[in-house]
Amino acid sequence: MKKIIKKIKSLIIYIKSKFLLRQGNKSINSLQYRSALKKYNKAIKLNNNNANLYNERGFIYSKLEQYQEAINNFDQAIKINDKFLIAYQERGLAKLALQQYQEAINDFNTAITLTPDSIINLSALNYFYRGFAKGYLQQFRESNIDFKTAIKLSPNNSYIFFRIGMAHAELKQYKTALAFLNKSFTLVPQKFFIELLYFYTGLTLYHLEQYQDAIDNLDTSIRLNVECAESYFNRGLAKQKLNIDSENDFKIAKKLNPMMFA
Repeated sequence: MKKIIKKIKSLIIYIKSKFLLRQGNKSINSLQYRSALKKYNKAIKLNNNNANLYNERGFIYSKLEQYQEAINNFDQAIKINDKFLIAYQERGLAKLALQQYQEAINDFNTAITLTPDSIINLSALNYFYRGFAKGYLQQFRESNIDFKTAIKLSPNNSYIFFRIGMAHAELKQYKTALAFLNKSFTLVPQKFFIELLYFYTGLTLYHLEQYQDAIDNLDTSIRLNVECAESYFNRGLAKQKLNIDSENDFKIAKKLNPMMFA
């Protein structure tokens, strides 16, 4: 009888933790990261041997830009399941954010090894992420090899071209960035990153001194997301170059993100 009661209690704990995992996912989808974090904390208290829960909580910490906390959670997920592909990928991204480039490369190496051949798009992303990290280490030849591999694996994936363009923009290689961003547009970008595609295209055109084209792209970025302070700020900078009144753009940017002007 005691064994049966113990099994029932374990089952109840399992069901409650799964419910909280689903509730946490709902919060992520609505960008309520703080709410999601509370739900994962509760779920982990009920079941502290679930790699998925630690991985999801790590993802939340990354979204909150608490990258070391994110890494700690991905570490725990991998300790429970050392074949957890997504945990290696997400930990690599958190390490990228902390400028731990070689450590990030190590995680992407593992992710590439673990990715099944059938999941081509995921494999392509991991090559891209590794190439991005190598670029920051000025390993440009190796970085380009990874980018080319990503494209070879997924030649019609608009998102891959966008991310490679974004990487070149971050590395201040603006002409190359623009070529990849334009290619992303031709492949019909998906809704979830279209606003960022216009933003990075606008940012890249600004650095190439094509100020009106930069404004046009940032106009679209703002129409798609009226709460992006960076879009208003950079459109203001482009307007200044053309002697167009930019005061309102800077005012909105400051209201949305006062830290930009601190």
